Amino acid sequence: MPSSIPAPITLYTLPPEDIILAVMDIPPHGTTRREAERNAVTQLLHCLTRGNATITHTPSGAPLLEYDESTPQADRYEHISVSHSRTRAAVALSRHSKIGIDIEEYRPSLEKVAPRFATPADLESIKPLTPDASALLAAWTIKEAAYKASTLHAPDFLNQIAILPRNTIKITAGDQEQTLTLLALIPHKTSLLALLKPS
Repeated sequence: MPSSIPAPITLYTLPPEDIILAVMDIPPHGTTRREAERNAVTQLLHCLTRGNATITHTPSGAPLLEYDESTPQADRYEHISVSHSRTRAAVALSRHSKIGIDIEEYRPSLEKVAPRFATPADLESIKPLTPDASALLAAWTIKEAAYKASTLHAPDFLNQIAILPRNTIKITAGDQEQTLTLLALIPHKTSLLALLKPS
C-alpha cells in the first residue's frame, strides 16, 4: 500500500507521441527493497491514471494495464513500461504504441561488463546524445529500454541490439529485424532514463 504522503513525483509528457511518464525516488521505508519498489510504482501509476488502473502481468512477466470499467476510453492508455533502479522508479504510459523505459544510475560494474553489451559503434553513436552522461550508462539504459519496447526476443544486447546514429536502434533476432526510435534520454538527478518506441 502506498504511503499516505507520497514522495515528490516528476511528470514528463511527450504530446506528439501521446506518452506520459512519471519518476520518483523510492522512499527508504522500513520495508524490503522489493516492497518499496512496488509501492513506488503503485504511487506513480495512481498519479498517472488518477487511481483508475492497476498493473497485471502477461505469462512472461510483462506489465499490462487493467482499468476500472467505469474509466472512459478517452482516459485510458493501452501500453505501459515500468523500471526501477536502486533509488528511483519510473512508469510510462502510451495510448498508441508499445514503449520501453529504463532508469539507471551509474555504477562502476558497467565498465567491467561493457564488452558484453556495448560495441565501439554503439558508443560512437551515443556521443552526441550524452555530453554530460556516461556513454556506458546511456548504452545500457537505451538497450534495456529497447529490449522492453521491441516485439522481438533479443536478449543478447551486444549482438542483437545496435545503437545507430539519429536516435535509431536496430534489433535483430534470427532473420527478423525491427527499428526503434529513442524518444527521450533524460538525466534525472543522478540517474539516466531512456524512453523508446517501435519506429
